[in-house]
Amino acid sequence: MKDQKSLLVSRYRISKKERRQLTAQLAEELGNKAAELVHGSENIEVAKLRHPKIEEIILVNGIPAFFRLGEEIYPTLLLVYRLNIDLDLPRIYVDAGAVPHILNGADVMVPGITRIEGEVRKGGKVFVAEEDKGRVFAVGKAIMDGNSIKESKRGKAVKNIHYAGDDLWNLLMKLF
Repeated sequence: MKDQKSLLVSRYRISKKERRQLTAQLAEELGNKAAELVHGSENIEVAKLRHPKIEEIILVNGIPAFFRLGEEIYPTLLLVYRLNIDLDLPRIYVDAGAVPHILNGADVMVPGITRIEGEVRKGGKVFVAEEDKGRVFAVGKAIMDGNSIKESKRGKAVKNIHYAGDDLWNLLMKLF
């Protein structure tokens, strides 16, 4: 297997123009808290990766806070755990039976959802949390809107994008 460090192509501080563009994109996709985090931080860097899916990690004061998947930006779970940042993303809570499946990469299915906090929009980003302790353990993209999830009895509700223990998690733990 390749050395994890060989996946890092470059790492650099972003320009003021890039910071403004990033702040605007974060505000649009993830809300004002994400934008304010970047706007108010001293050191914003981009790490370019040689990875099949994730080409870019955005670091806030050295912590990998966001990643790009195509043109979209998602928060990393390290943003939640290391910076203790609670973004304004909706949360979908799942029962204990769903947790191990999601931690193995499965998408979030409607029957496992116990409640929803915030406005879930189809195509929007969401945090997935365990019902018992309320801990966020995955980041996903809603396949259905909140009303459809509540009315439906089956089907996929959220595409699992990033979860604790996945390849991205392991890569971030080794590189940063």
